[in-house]
Amino acid sequence: GDGEAAGHSYRRAQELCAATGDIHTLATVSLNLGALLAEQGVLGEALEATERAVRALGQLGSTAELGTALVNGANLLVGLGDLAGARRALERARAEAATRGVVLVEALASFVEGDLARRAGKLDAAAAAYAASESRFHAARQPRRAASAALARAEALALAGRAAEASQ
Repeated sequence: GDGEAAGHSYRRAQELCAATGDIHTLATVSLNLGALLAEQGVLGEALEATERAVRALGQLGSTAELGTALVNGANLLVGLGDLAGARRALERARAEAATRGVVLVEALASFVEGDLARRAGKLDAAAAAYAASESRFHAARQPRRAASAALARAEALALAGRAAEASQ
């Protein structure tokens, strides 16, 4: 659809939710806006929207969505080059996942950890993180995401000069 119109609608909804004190809807709208902006490549504003969602979810108490929002924020921080901030967000996401036993958040966090390691030139660590992510995605019954993690692992191995292992 029309991303610009959707962005405008999400921003307006944020304003209305903030004005009426509807924290749950504010969190949802902010998550959606963050995802939309990330797809459009507007990472700074996407991070702002995601951080707003994290704050709103925090106000609601520990929720299942908080871990995912934190991983989304970590992923955006990687894209913006704030690797230390991404690590902090992942630590919080993992704590939420451990509290709630959410395998999907662990899988997502492992994938972003792979991206962090890859950016740091630690290709073996990246491959290990992607392998962990793949396993966790399978456990969470997310086969497409597991395939993405497997591809990321193969790419990291190939970049590390381990092409034979990458093709397994």
